[in-house]
Amino acid sequence: MNSRKDIDRLAITIVALVSLIWGLQQVFVKAVASDMSPVLQIALRSGIAAILVTSVMLW
Repeated sequence: MNSRKDIDRLAITIVALVSLIWGLQQVFVKAVASDMSPVLQIALRSGIAAILVTSVMLW
């Protein structure tokens, strides 16, 4: 009895998109490191993520 399902195109697309975003994050950090401190970048990224997560929770 095989109860496993094959993953669909939506799942593959989401995983690829998240991987791309996570991979490009380091490139962006290095690209703007001379203009903005890494700590400020982390604070902005965390703040934006908190706002997005809160909006999804409220929705």
